[in-house]
Amino acid sequence: MAGSEILFYENCRFEKFVKRVAMKNVESFEVSPGPNPHVVFFMPPVKGQPAVISLKKLCMETEMLVVCTKTSFNCDKCTLMWNSKGTAVLATATVEVDKSDKSYYGVSHLYILTTKGETIQVPLDKTGQPLHDVKWSPSGNQFVVCYGFMPSKVAVYNVRGDTVWQHGEAHRNEVYYNPFGTILAICSFGNISSGKIEFWNVETKQKINTFEVPSTTAFEWAPDGNHFITATTAPRLRIANGRCHMMSKGEKEELWQVCWKPSKAYSKTEIVTLTSAQQEAIANNVIVSNNRHPVDSLKQGAIKKEAYVPPHMRKPEANKPAYVSTKPPLSEHEKKLKSLEKKLEDISKLKEKKASGVTLELNQEEKIKNEHTLLEEIQQLRVSLAS
Repeated sequence: MAGSEILFYENCRFEKFVKRVAMKNVESFEVSPGPNPHVVFFMPPVKGQPAVISLKKLCMETEMLVVCTKTSFNCDKCTLMWNSKGTAVLATATVEVDKSDKSYYGVSHLYILTTKGETIQVPLDKTGQPLHDVKWSPSGNQFVVCYGFMPSKVAVYNVRGDTVWQHGEAHRNEVYYNPFGTILAICSFGNISSGKIEFWNVETKQKINTFEVPSTTAFEWAPDGNHFITATTAPRLRIANGRCHMMSKGEKEELWQVCWKPSKAYSKTEIVTLTSAQQEAIANNVIVSNNRHPVDSLKQGAIKKEAYVPPHMRKPEANKPAYVSTKPPLSEHEKKLKSLEKKLEDISKLKEKKASGVTLELNQEEKIKNEHTLLEEIQQLRVSLAS
């Protein structure tokens, strides 16, 4: 993007652009995948005008054709996400300040814009609730949303915005489809330290398994769609820093990122229903990093929870003796000598300023003139104290 222009290149040949589009106030845009490219633009609100989300068809020979547009005054930022087919885009519109003061996270709305010209607002239970996570299924036919105040809700919608599958309330904040869209992982990560992961069969809508990987900050499916990796990464968390992949684990001084090597050598596999014994065995085989904080190893009740008392209101401990200074108090002559020495030090600083060319005030000049008198007084006091 150069100024108000967007330059399009073809087949990764960047020697020369194939199309130039001039648009004002474009903050972000996303190009659709697939053979029929469309582009969705986001223009934030300016001078009392609403924010605009505009979906256009990319035509190389002619001007771009407007397919559909959504305007909103409740939108400061917008995240755009195409499905794999390039037929629909999810727009998460967010305003950072909730004027009703009901949400610390601001207000969010979710819209679907399709290449057929449809603009749909996703019907969440209550408008304005925080959106924790939104993911398209790799199939491109549905998407999952984790939303609402804690305990949050998770729901799956089709491209028309109809609810296909809904979960109850629980503390979770992230969702992940495996690469084939056959398994959905619903997770409690980040500030929800339990690290609980639920695995669901998307086709049968049955739970496959549940277990916990505490303090997880990163999750990624393997290319085969059956394995996954979790990690506790820095700087998000430096305690229990490491990775966990079923039976294997690794630890370093600081782990910043973990990812799978991309591969297209795998195909969709059958999902097997596990017995209770198999689920328990899998949960027991998950090894989590042993780098725990020393506090975690303390016995329950070792740390007493007490109400905070400000320092000025704390009572002295009965058996703790009060602080008594071992230095003898200064006499009047010693106090006066200390005061005169401080004045003499100030005069030395003033003389340095004057020598460097700084113009002194009249009272500062008087202090310098009294230096000789101060020296005499200091000498007399020192003789008096020595005798």
